Amino acid sequence: MQFIKSLFKLLFFICPAFATAQSTFLTPGSKDVHFVDRMEIKQQRNTDLNFSSVRPFNRKYIVEQVEFIDSARLGYIDTATQKDKYVEWNSQGLTDLDEYNLTSFLMNNSEWVTGPKKDFLSKRPILKTFYKTKPNFLEVKTNNFFLAVNPVFQYMAGVETGYNKPIYINSKGITARGTIGKKIGFSTYMTDNQERGPQFFQQQVNSFRAVPGVGFTNHLNQAATIILMHVVI
Repeated sequence: MQFIKSLFKLLFFICPAFATAQSTFLTPGSKDVHFVDRMEIKQQRNTDLNFSSVRPFNRKYIVEQVEFIDSARLGYIDTATQKDKYVEWNSQGLTDLDEYNLTSFLMNNSEWVTGPKKDFLSKRPILKTFYKTKPNFLEVKTNNFFLAVNPVFQYMAGVETGYNKPIYINSKGITARGTIGKKIGFSTYMTDNQERGPQFFQQQVNSFRAVPGVGFTNHLNQAATIILMHVVI
């Protein structure tokens, strides 16, 4: 039994060296996903972009397609015929906003971009460590490792008719994604949330003593008002 356990541990660390390149996925509902949907509509003749049913989107594969769209407009001259190999891609009808979102998409997924990245660099990084690149608070990139870390802040407040206390949600946390040896991809989203929900929400939490989708919850009852503190990983 001990031999089997030892062999399993060895295979766990060796197998990634023989694995194909693994990538993280685009965050569902993010700006990047909306951009991909837009490109699919604009590029109806590009069958490689017709994959709405295949979700979540593989970050590496999507970057390859967006780089093709970006570079094909410059032309691909066939050395044999001296003609543009992809002349139909020269005019793609992209608006100024499309152009901006295309550049933003490549910048936000720079670990898989093969073209020039000079424009991705910040002119004034903070303490020469943070925001060295425009999209990421902390970015580490070597030949075999990539890590991007960004803070998460959200605060929303409101009022409910017939309820004399404010309702709110206050979230703080980080997101992180990366690759190891371009064979292992990983991502995480961790937040600590404090919230006081509407009365019907408080009644549900009181009844079930649980909040859907939340791993850890601490209930702070104050004057019959529930303030939730929970962690999402």
